[in-house]
Amino acid sequence: MGIQVGTGIASGIDTNAIIEQLMKSEKKPIEKMLGHKKFLEAKISSYGNILNTMAALKKSTTALTAASLLTAVSSNENIVKATAENGAEDGSHTMKVNSIATSHSLYSGIFTSANASVADGDKPQKLMIQVGQGDKLQLTVDKTNNTLSGLSKAINDAKVGVKTMVVNIGDVFTINGSNGEIDFSDGQENKTANLKEGSYTGEDLAKEIARALNEANGTDKFEASYDATERRFKIYNYDDKKDITFNMDEESPMAKMLGLKTDEEIVLKKGGGGVMSDFSVKGLEGFRLVVAADAQGALNTITIKVDEKGDGKYEDGGKEGGDADNAGLSRLAFDPNAGINNMAVATEAKDAEFEFDGYKITRDSNKIKNLAAGLTIDLIAESEGKTVTINVNKDVKKMEESIAAFAESYNTVMELSTEMSMAPEPGMQVILGGESTVSSIMSSIKGVFSHTFDGKAMAAIGLRHQKNTDFKSMQQKRKDEKGQEQQEQEVSHVKFVLGLDTKLFDKAVNEDPKLVAKMFEDMSKELAGVVDDYMQRKIPLRKDGISKEVKRIDDSVQNKATRLTKSESDYRGKFSRLEQSLSKLQHEGDYLNQALAGMSGEKSKK
Repeated sequence: MGIQVGTGIASGIDTNAIIEQLMKSEKKPIEKMLGHKKFLEAKISSYGNILNTMAALKKSTTALTAASLLTAVSSNENIVKATAENGAEDGSHTMKVNSIATSHSLYSGIFTSANASVADGDKPQKLMIQVGQGDKLQLTVDKTNNTLSGLSKAINDAKVGVKTMVVNIGDVFTINGSNGEIDFSDGQENKTANLKEGSYTGEDLAKEIARALNEANGTDKFEASYDATERRFKIYNYDDKKDITFNMDEESPMAKMLGLKTDEEIVLKKGGGGVMSDFSVKGLEGFRLVVAADAQGALNTITIKVDEKGDGKYEDGGKEGGDADNAGLSRLAFDPNAGINNMAVATEAKDAEFEFDGYKITRDSNKIKNLAAGLTIDLIAESEGKTVTINVNKDVKKMEESIAAFAESYNTVMELSTEMSMAPEPGMQVILGGESTVSSIMSSIKGVFSHTFDGKAMAAIGLRHQKNTDFKSMQQKRKDEKGQEQQEQEVSHVKFVLGLDTKLFDKAVNEDPKLVAKMFEDMSKELAGVVDDYMQRKIPLRKDGISKEVKRIDDSVQNKATRLTKSESDYRGKFSRLEQSLSKLQHEGDYLNQALAGMSGEKSKK
C-alpha cells in the first residue's frame, strides 16, 4: 500500500500544506488573468451603456431633423389632417373633400373551411395577378399550396402589390340594390332610409341601420343592436314625440334580413319603443379569400387570371371546363375587361377628388403633398359639402421642445462618456481609460457644432455649449517621486453642457425662420451620420475586439488550469515517492541498529 500524502509518516512534514502553498503561488497568474477579464467585461458593459444613450441621441436627432417652426391646424381633423414641414409658408387654406381615394379589394365565394382545396384535379395550375400596369405575378398552384390559406400565404409571400387574408365570415349580411331600403313613416310623411352597399357583420349592420334611419329622419333618436347569441336585431326609437311605422310587406328583403314578421303593423313607439326580430336570423357562413391592393387610386385595379389546363393560356371564356367557368381555381378569376367577375368587388378603386383653395384636384392617394410648399395633407373622410380650413402658423415653442429633448440626449452621451473615462473613486481603475474610441466619440460629436451651416454657426442662433454651475470634484492622492502618498488634493472638473439661448433663438427665428429651420435640419443630418457610424461600425468593432481578448484569456486560463492540475499531481507524486524513500531508509536504519545492537550483546557475553 502506497504512502498517502498528508503529514509525512516518515518525514513528519505537512506535505499538504506545502503543496497548497506551491499551488497558491502558481495560481496567481490565473487570478491576475481573471481580474483582467472582469475589467474587460466591465468595458464591454460600459460600451453597451454608451450605445443605449447614443440610440436615444439618434432618435432625438431624427425628430429634430423633421421638426418644424410651423404648425398646421385643421378645423376638422375628422375630415382633413395637415402637417407643416420646413419650407411651409404662414397662411390659410380651404378644402372640400368630395371623395377619398380607395384601394381596390375583392372577395371570393364561400369555402367550407380555410383548408378547403381551391383548384380541382391533380395537375399543377397557374394563377396570374396584376395591379394596374404593374408587374404580373404568375403563381403555380399545386399540392404544396392548394388550400385557401396556403394560396393566401403564397400570394402574400410573392409581394406583388396586394395583401390577402382568409376571413371567417361568421354571420355576414350583404346589402345591395335589392335590399338596401327601409321605408317608414313618422305619421306625417313617408321616408326611405338607404343603407350603403357592402358586406356587414351583424354588429356593423345594426350601426348602419341606425345611421340610415337617423339620416332619413333628420334626427339622432334611432339606435340599433345585434345579439350574436340569439341572432336577433333590435331597433329603438327614442323620439319623445313621434311613433315610427315601418312600411314593409311580406316580400320585403329587408324585413326577411331583420327577421321581422310583416303580417301585422311594425311600430316603434315613441320614447324608447322598439322592435326585435321575431325569429333568429342567419347571415352567410363560411370562409372567403379577400384580396386588397396596396396602392390607392382608380388605376390600381386588381386583375386575376387563371390557367387551369396548364397550357400557358389564361381564360378561354366562361364555358364549362374553361379557365373562367367559376369552378375550381377559376372561382378566383376577376377580369372585367374580359367580362369575368367570379370574385365580387368589396371596394372600388377610386381617386381622391377635392377642392383646394377653390381649385378642383384629383389625386390617386389620400396623402397629398406639393399642394403648397412644405404642407402635407391627409384626407380622412368626405366633407359632404362642408369647407375645412387649414391654418399654417409659427410654433416656436414646439421647435424649442424638440431642441431641448435633443440637447438632453446629447448631454447624456457626453456625460456618460466622460464618467467612463474617469475613476469612480480615488485609486480605482478607470473603466474606459485610454480608450481612443470613447475620446473620439466626444470629439466627433462635439466637433459637429464647430461647423457652419448655411454660412452660420449653430451658436449664432442660440444652440451652444454653456458652462454648468455644477462642478464634479473628487479627492485624488498624489504621489511624490519615491511613490509615497502625499496629502489629498481636490480636482474639479468644469462641465460644459449643450443648451439653447432662447433670446438668440427667438431673434434668429424672427429674422429668418426658414434659415433657422434649414440650419437645424442640416446639422441634425450631419450629426445623425456621425452617430450612425459609431453605433453601426466603430463601437461594435471595438466591443468585438475586447470580446476576442476575453476569449483569449478564457483559453489561457483553461490551459493554465490544465497544467496546474498536472503540476499538483506531479508534486503529490514526488512527495509520495520521497516518503517511500525515507520510509525505506528508516527500515534499513532500524535493521542496521538492531544488527549492531546484537553484535554488541555478543561481545558483552564474552
